[in-house]
Amino acid sequence: MIEFVSFAVVGLALLVFSRFALAIPALILDNFGVARSMFRSDELTEGTWLTLAALLAKSLIAGYVAGMFPFWIASRIPARILLPSWFPWLQDAASIAGVIVVEPTMFIGFALLYIRMSGPLTPSGDGLGR
Repeated sequence: MIEFVSFAVVGLALLVFSRFALAIPALILDNFGVARSMFRSDELTEGTWLTLAALLAKSLIAGYVAGMFPFWIASRIPARILLPSWFPWLQDAASIAGVIVVEPTMFIGFALLYIRMSGPLTPSGDGLGR
């Protein structure tokens, strides 16, 4: 029960923290300052808890599967086969590479969410927000 409550609390904290995930696209795409990006992210993500939860779950689940996949595959190798001493390093490298491939999709999702939600910010309609 303690483990379940711990995961639930951490999950909710990550969900609340993910409200600021649109600050990076605001910082990069619209050249906002750091503080203004944080406020803009908070403003844009108001009421989008389900979308944020889906992006967060996708990131956590896909990152876990990508990181553990080399170890799951290695567990299928029979015990009678002697593996080279560098094999654990190969597993670690494959795990890191898998996470590096999977995680950018979360950031792409946040960038697309930012572009969709942030309409023209200036009266001229150029959307640059400067």
